[in-house]
Formats: sequence, C-alpha cells, structure tokens
Amino acid sequence: MTSAILMDIIKFVEDSGPQRQKSVQIFFKLVNDWFDVFNISIPVSDSRARNRAYGLALEEQNRILNKMSEVITQLKVINSRSKLPFQKGILLSNSALQMLMEDLNRRFGAQYLLTRRINQDVIENFFGVIRAKGGLHDHPSPLEFKYRLRSFILGKNQGAYSDYSNVELDDTPDIPLSGTLIKS
Repeated sequence: MTSAILMDIIKFVEDSGPQRQKSVQIFFKLVNDWFDVFNISIPVSDSRARNRAYGLALEEQNRILNKMSEVITQLKVINSRSKLPFQKGILLSNSALQMLMEDLNRRFGAQYLLTRRINQDVIENFFGVIRAKGGLHDHPSPLEFKYRLRSFILGKNQGAYSDYSNVELDDTPDIPLSGTLIKS
C-alpha cells in the first residue's frame, strides 16, 4: 500500500512541471537535513556541518532548524484547520533543542549535544535490548519477556545472546536513575 501511495506522489510531482519539482526537491532536502541535525551520535562524522554534534556548527544547524520551523508553520494540511500533532512536535523540538543548548552552555559550558541521545525514547531502547536478547527471535512471548527481563535485572545484559539479531544494538550508555547525572 505504501509503495502505491509513493508512486502516486512521484507521478503527481513528475506531471506538475519543473517549478513544483524543484520545490519538492528543496523540501525533501530540508527534511533530510533536519533529520540529520536530530540524529547525531558522534561529535564529527564527516565534513558536512549539519552532521556535526549540535553546537559545533551552530549557525548552519540553527539555520536548518529555523527554516524547518518556518516551513512547518506555513504548511497547510488539507481538511485541517489547525496544526497537526507532527507539526506541533517539530516546532517544539526545534525550539527546545535551541533553548537546551543555550542553557547547557550557559550553566555548564557544554560545547555540543549528541542529539541522538536526547531524542531516543528510553523505553524504546530498553525494549530493543530485551528484544535483542532473543537473537533472531525478537518478538518474545510474555513468558520469554519475563526471563529476558530477569536476566537484564540480574546484570546479565552485556550484549545479545546471539551475534545475529534483528535489532540494532545501541552503544548509548544507560541513563542513571539516581539523579547523579548532573551535579550542581
């Protein structure tokens, strides 16, 4: 179904002329660049400014965030009088990231943020670890989940039981729940 919809969109854009094609191209590049800014996992991955940790190329990265906010603000969705949840989420994420960076820089002298670490759902990562423990069997039954959870709690969570799993392992350190992450 998704491929049919995508093909309809491609056909529509192809038939709409060079001006609309250029607009669509610019829009998709902006969306790609925006996702790059929000998915940084190492300080410097290559020479592209948007792929550096947020803060190391702040002018370019804020340009992308501000442009995305401008486009999302102007975006009108058919049959909708107000902004949809995804639009509100993008606008909030953009302003929150900029304010967080300013605050961390002012209070702690932070030079950059690895944005992938702040936009990943901790619960999603936890379930990813539990799923990965099953190797290729990544949809555990309730009983299997119970045993995998027990193993995790007991500290037997140093990787998957199998080198062949359907879940990408994330090397992001666990967030301490004791409040010792930032000391004043």
